[in-house]
Amino acid sequence: DDFATQQKIIRHAASRGYEPSLIISTIKYKGEKVIDVVLTEDETQLDEVVVSAKTNINENSLDTVCAALAYAMGIEPPKEAAAPNPTLVDYIDEKLQGKKADRIFMYNPDAVAQWIYEKYGELCAQAKKRADIEIPLTTVMPSVTPVCFGTMYTGAQPEVHGIQKYEKPVITIDTIFDAFLRAGKKVAIIGYGSCSVSYIFLNRDLDYFRMDNIEQVNAVAARLIAEDKHDLIVCYNGNYDAVMHRWGPESPE
Repeated sequence: DDFATQQKIIRHAASRGYEPSLIISTIKYKGEKVIDVVLTEDETQLDEVVVSAKTNINENSLDTVCAALAYAMGIEPPKEAAAPNPTLVDYIDEKLQGKKADRIFMYNPDAVAQWIYEKYGELCAQAKKRADIEIPLTTVMPSVTPVCFGTMYTGAQPEVHGIQKYEKPVITIDTIFDAFLRAGKKVAIIGYGSCSVSYIFLNRDLDYFRMDNIEQVNAVAARLIAEDKHDLIVCYNGNYDAVMHRWGPESPE
């Protein structure tokens, strides 16, 4: 019943490729079976816990994004990054017809919950209309901002990149930003106030823009895109998150 434990079981199983022998629990999403949790003969060892899963909303972890970004640019991924997201890799190959991207803009709106997205899907209609592809990803636990961004831009699980609760230390392991810089690429991070993205990736030879408000963030992002001097731009926008924390996720505001 504990989601964090389920995540740990899934990761261990996937890395070891065990064959299932006994179904002991079924995890459901919206009433449909998505995962059977099974044990081998030695039920006392976590390493012996195995999982079989069909394609579902939790199939790909957030840690698969990082290496996919590196793949899109044709550079080596960060040293601790998980394998690239296969759906995103296929899309990149098809969209670019075997070539590589020369620019990546990562827009990070924090944070529309899955249930909000599903319940008020019409509010995302314009974004979906303009998007070529939609890929569901499983978050990491605890699913708080610095932990998630740490995984997204290192490709590593929280226990590897070091942020395992709501805190904002500078990440010292290899990141997507380090990978881009090694490849001779130019990188910019745009944030505001005390947002996690403005802190946890400091101490690197890239362009940091820490603004006072969201309007300034959006203006700088538009300017950098127009100037076309950066190979990777990461833009953080906390509008949704700030309003929902203050007024509630379903408030008129």
